Amino acid sequence: MRVGVPFQVVLTLTNVPHLGGYETVLAFDPTQLHTQGLEQTNNDLTGAGREVHTLGPFRVRDGLIFGAATTIGAIASTGDVGGTVRLATLKVVPMVAGPVTLQLSNTKVVDVTGTPLAVTPANTALTLNVAAGTFESSLSNDTRVTVSLSPTTRARSTTRTNGDLTGDGRLEESDVQEAVLNWRLARERGELCGFSAPASADLVADGCFDIGDVQTTAARVAAALQQQPPQSELSAAQSSVWIVNSAADAADIVPDEVCKTVNGDCTLRAAIQEANVSLGGDQIQFNIPGVGVHTIQLTDELPTLSGGHITIDGYTQPGTGRNTSAITSNARILIEIKGRGVMKSDGKPGFIGMRLISPNNVVRGLAFYNLYRGIHISSRNAYDNTIAGNFIGTDAAGTFGYNGTIGEPFGYGLNINSGATNTAIGGTARADRNVVSGNGNDGISISNPGTTGTRIIGNIIGLNPRGAVRLPNGADGIDLNYGVQNTQIGGLHPEERNVISGNIGDGVEISHNDPEVTTANNRVQGNFIGADLQGNAATLNETKNGGWGVTLEDSVSNNTVGPDNVIVGNTAGGVQIDGLNGVAAKDNRILGNRIGVDIVGAVAGNQGSGIELRFTTQGTLMSENIIANNVLHGISIPHDGSDFNTVSLNRFYANKGLAIDLGEDGVTPNDPGDGDGGPNQRLNFPEFRSVTPQAVTGRTCGSCRVEVYQTEVCGDTHGEGAVYLGTTVAPSSGIFSLSITASPGKFITATATDPQGNTSEFALNTAVSKAGSKNASCRVYLPLIHK
Repeated sequence: MRVGVPFQVVLTLTNVPHLGGYETVLAFDPTQLHTQGLEQTNNDLTGAGREVHTLGPFRVRDGLIFGAATTIGAIASTGDVGGTVRLATLKVVPMVAGPVTLQLSNTKVVDVTGTPLAVTPANTALTLNVAAGTFESSLSNDTRVTVSLSPTTRARSTTRTNGDLTGDGRLEESDVQEAVLNWRLARERGELCGFSAPASADLVADGCFDIGDVQTTAARVAAALQQQPPQSELSAAQSSVWIVNSAADAADIVPDEVCKTVNGDCTLRAAIQEANVSLGGDQIQFNIPGVGVHTIQLTDELPTLSGGHITIDGYTQPGTGRNTSAITSNARILIEIKGRGVMKSDGKPGFIGMRLISPNNVVRGLAFYNLYRGIHISSRNAYDNTIAGNFIGTDAAGTFGYNGTIGEPFGYGLNINSGATNTAIGGTARADRNVVSGNGNDGISISNPGTTGTRIIGNIIGLNPRGAVRLPNGADGIDLNYGVQNTQIGGLHPEERNVISGNIGDGVEISHNDPEVTTANNRVQGNFIGADLQGNAATLNETKNGGWGVTLEDSVSNNTVGPDNVIVGNTAGGVQIDGLNGVAAKDNRILGNRIGVDIVGAVAGNQGSGIELRFTTQGTLMSENIIANNVLHGISIPHDGSDFNTVSLNRFYANKGLAIDLGEDGVTPNDPGDGDGGPNQRLNFPEFRSVTPQAVTGRTCGSCRVEVYQTEVCGDTHGEGAVYLGTTVAPSSGIFSLSITASPGKFITATATDPQGNTSEFALNTAVSKAGSKNASCRVYLPLIHK
């Protein structure tokens, strides 16, 4: 194996009796190896008809934690899996030459009932020798290595409780989802033994919440479901209304259709417990005595919303008011859910404000703050949920903001993952606007294959409710990764617009493919990114994002930025796409945006390039954008391997560097025969023979499309193309002519695009005259030198 050439690491189990699930830690030096994804579903378990629920992966300082459990359907309907079993395939890219070590540790394996199987060897190391090389996108045929483990004797502990982890009195799939969620949350917090999980979840009773407890829960639920009558025989439950009349945090005495704590009142915790049992489309309303804001100080995490069809509406508290402003949020929220910080005083991770693993829930009119995470929506059963009209990350006054470690791991405002579908965050009604600001990490983080159809519309993300000052999220405003698809961020109507400004990282990041599922078909449109609530750039110091306005990273494909985004003032630049380590980011689109120009046309340049395509980026279409005033280039394509990127029908002006720079080294002179390679194959730009007010003629590559533009008066010697004048396709000879309408004294330039989609830099500017004389008075462009 060589540097830059991806290879696979395959994890197998041999001599396995009745395999149910596993978990392990794979350690490696991240400076030596870059992971491109972990495949856990296309394995021998699924090949045998099992349904597998993945656990992780979660990144730790020196590797990954991951695992998988057999879900209820698998146990109820399929037979045994044994012998040699392929569990997972990790795709990695060597970054440096020399010996590289992979180390497995803390490996646990269980059978279908959750009974632990001792594994030998418990710790396995594999050392590989990596030769020098260059980055490639293909997987070498001889770079597949296998790490095998062998379970041996069983070591069963006494179990306790019946597996009803949600506490609703039933054994059902939501209990499995609760077990999976507890495992995930413990591991992302760095707990290999899951100490933060509830003690009642430790079914194996060994003092450690792990894969054995997850699998035991699944087995018990499967057995219970087989004994239940068909759904049609179950009576329809009646909906209930639970009135929260206390800001305390005591639990319900017993789920008996009466919300009552030992103090005789009804708390939010007790109301959720009752609603989970009810299953009847319940509503939780508020009528806490006293004026002003009521703060529910959590003493533990609230019960997971497991029953579904529950509406929690903080706007039912007397004195509240829904947002009525078309631009800001003037919502008057009087119910706060307050945690004990991202990290509690005992050094352990803080609380999650609310957890959803069920469908058709609505959370409205609450302020979540000082939490490890505001709202967590997880599992394939979590569909059609709505989060609207809340403050997430800040208090009811809109002033609280996390001030600890920037980019606090997992400290998201909203986290949606593990196959949750069709989540609505915000909405077109003014009252639906969320303010997602002041969180320790991303404002909104969405991840994992199957997590599709999320709609993020009409929100303020990174500013305070009035939009006057930044209230940043500690990383990105919105982050989509690891196989997320079909997400809508913003829309074509003003009421769908998000304002994503003031964040520490990028405004929007779309990144990291899953090995089998590309992060694809996500659209960012109609948003203000880096601007204020009205799309203006007058307060860029408050509103700019600290990274890119939008970044598409790590080889994601088929995503769209546009139309109608205003992307201004961002510190790193406007829009970035990169294909990491030789794997191409393909067929993304940047269409119809204002990049460096605010909503009224004022100067609002991004502090890098307007658009930058890095590493291996291919097939990008950049069209009908206004790209102006940016501190570096209009469009920069600096690296070899970035090809077939098309620039068409854009308007460029006042960028400090070239409008289009292939290689980021200034104007690339044409070479005879156009044989040089590089970004966009360093396609030769057109050469004019004559330019008159009525027509242009010249030579370009055979069968290439030529787009002709009028430049700024006395702009760069090559571009910038500010006014589109027309298009023609040259014959195989390359000799072209095009009728135009231009005034003498103006300057004309052009681009060429070959049949493969490569677009050139702009042609040498030529003055409009009957003689077609060249412009000799414009300043000479000097290449930028980066130090």
